[in-house]
Amino acid sequence: MKAMRHLLFAITLWALLSCNALASATKTVTVDTPDLCTTIEKVTGSKVYMKSGQGACPSRGTGKTQVAVPTSTGEIELYVNGKPWKKQSTASFDIGDIPERMGAARKAAEKMTIPENVNKESAMGKADALHYYYQSRDFQDRVEAEKNRLQKHVFGDALQSYYPAAKNTGKRGKLSARERIYIFISSSMPMATLRNCVQAVSSLKDPNVRIIMRGFIDDVKHIKPTISFLKDILLEDPGCRPLKEACRTFGVQVMVDPMLFAKYDVKKVPAVVYAPSVSVLDDKMSEGLDSNITVSQHYMLYGDVSLEYAVEQFLKETPSGGLEALRSSFRHGYYQ
Repeated sequence: MKAMRHLLFAITLWALLSCNALASATKTVTVDTPDLCTTIEKVTGSKVYMKSGQGACPSRGTGKTQVAVPTSTGEIELYVNGKPWKKQSTASFDIGDIPERMGAARKAAEKMTIPENVNKESAMGKADALHYYYQSRDFQDRVEAEKNRLQKHVFGDALQSYYPAAKNTGKRGKLSARERIYIFISSSMPMATLRNCVQAVSSLKDPNVRIIMRGFIDDVKHIKPTISFLKDILLEDPGCRPLKEACRTFGVQVMVDPMLFAKYDVKKVPAVVYAPSVSVLDDKMSEGLDSNITVSQHYMLYGDVSLEYAVEQFLKETPSGGLEALRSSFRHGYYQ
């Protein structure tokens, strides 16, 4: 009986040593499968036999799976349903290598030095020139003309049926058709500041310089406070009584548009925003509505500053023929 126990122990030990030896003599590699529905039947040396599922597989494209093959194997033969499919090198990318390769890449990056671009100044100069040309009135006029041509001769009535307001109003100022200056105000601002702003905008006679309020004073249910406020800032003579006499007003439209406040994330007033390039789908809808407008970028200035000062600051940020025309008007002391 003791001899039998010794024999069983020897057999068990041999089996464990054999398994360890087998494990150390194999490596795990990632191989392709025809689809995600294919399963491994068996692995014999360097040959991998796979079984494809019956019928169409719901997934598209090849899949991947892992198999153990002898360490010395350099190439694997793949079989599908007993037929040769293709051969694959064991040196191909293995998903288990990702951490090691990422570590090697980080170490290599630490030693890597990227040389200075010798064409940097030249490229920046050309980029600035291209940007200036893009913002120029000449180019924007050409864009607007092409847009009108497409609307009239290519899309025609079909466009009008979807977007009735998609047409050129023909009213132009010093800014190009794609430029905007929004002046965000509220009734809490000093009356002198508000009237100076309105007078400056009126004198410019540019439809793309616009004054914006967030909402009605004391809510939309009470319209009288808003009307009274607008009368105070829009009448050339604040003492004039519209109900009893003809009163002259500044040629400015004050718009109530909370979506514009949200679009440009206006936190306080007064604020002036310059958008050098906007594309509007329907000019009767809010320009603060994301689905109606595309804005490449914008510049914002907070504080009780004059419109002339704001234009000067925007010109420091980006070239614009329209802004140059506005600045020229201010510098000459009159508005053309």
